[in-house]
Amino acid sequence: MVDTPNTRHDEEVPTAVATGAEARLFDDIVRKLGGLPPGVRRVEFHFGEDSEGAPAVWISFVAGDDLKPSKEKIADLQRLASQVRAEILRSDTERWPYVEIVTE
Repeated sequence: MVDTPNTRHDEEVPTAVATGAEARLFDDIVRKLGGLPPGVRRVEFHFGEDSEGAPAVWISFVAGDDLKPSKEKIADLQRLASQVRAEILRSDTERWPYVEIVTE
């Protein structure tokens, strides 16, 4: 979950900071998909502006390093990324989703 500063309702929140409701929205979207595929250790959210200056969210699925992932594993990760992207686009947010799979 993302830490957010306390803000008043009439204050504008910088796009690099998510409101508590926004952070919960993204967390709920990922949780509702039924769990992470095997090998995915965690999900990280980063908020900011994309190269066009539009509000954006980067969702990183952090997986263990695998030099020879199976076709099934790759398909599962791609499906997860597509589902998350689609759900965010259907949601109430103005942020554009960038979904990536990273290894550690």
